[in-house]
Amino acid sequence: MNRNRHIRDVLKRLGKGNVSVEKQDKSKVAKIKKDELFGINKSGNISRMLPSELLNLEDENLKYLFYAKYLENSLLTYEIKGKDEVEKNEVEEKISNKGPIVVCLDTSGSMKGTPLLRAKALVLSIIKILRNENRELYVILFGAKGQFQEISLEGEEDITKAVKFLKKSYEGGTDFETPLKRGIEIISEKEVYKKADILMVTDGSCRISYQFKRILKEEKERLDFKIYTVICDADRVEKDFSDGVIVI
Repeated sequence: MNRNRHIRDVLKRLGKGNVSVEKQDKSKVAKIKKDELFGINKSGNISRMLPSELLNLEDENLKYLFYAKYLENSLLTYEIKGKDEVEKNEVEEKISNKGPIVVCLDTSGSMKGTPLLRAKALVLSIIKILRNENRELYVILFGAKGQFQEISLEGEEDITKAVKFLKKSYEGGTDFETPLKRGIEIISEKEVYKKADILMVTDGSCRISYQFKRILKEEKERLDFKIYTVICDADRVEKDFSDGVIVI
């Protein structure tokens, strides 16, 4: 979502060593209003692209066509008219030298179909943005308990590697604790991600245990990281462990 200022604002906040917070509101939720369809044009805005374009990622012979069209800003996309709506509470920050991000992408059965396609498109867009900003990104795909795959994206081949990696998914249950535990391990153990924060991308169809919430709170204080969540289903907003939530 290269042109979505809410996503860009979140990416600016992530990276704990690089944001000075003057006034904080952890419960802030940015919501996007429903826009009106105006027409179809060509662009690199994957948040507005036609479903037929993203389906090319499922075809081994067409995925590189998608990649080429994306980089050339020639994807078929919806032209939208509308305004974004944000709650009044603001977080005043000074941004400089933005840091790394660990993305946890929900690929469980509840995400199947449009939510997962939108989520993968979002992650692909984030990869492109961070590459342009020379920021490190670690992506964890997750499903049920114990199910996860991961990749560290670096260098000029980020998009190509990401396209191949994002074809993978799980179709079973959902467990938030598995990816969050792994994200904590990455921040704790990998030097390049010491200043990272976590971005959850999910439909919100899961809960975490009270015991893990306690552990998560302790680890957030010990390692000084934040968690933001992007929800792909407006009816399921899980924000009790997040420092910020965006609904798309």
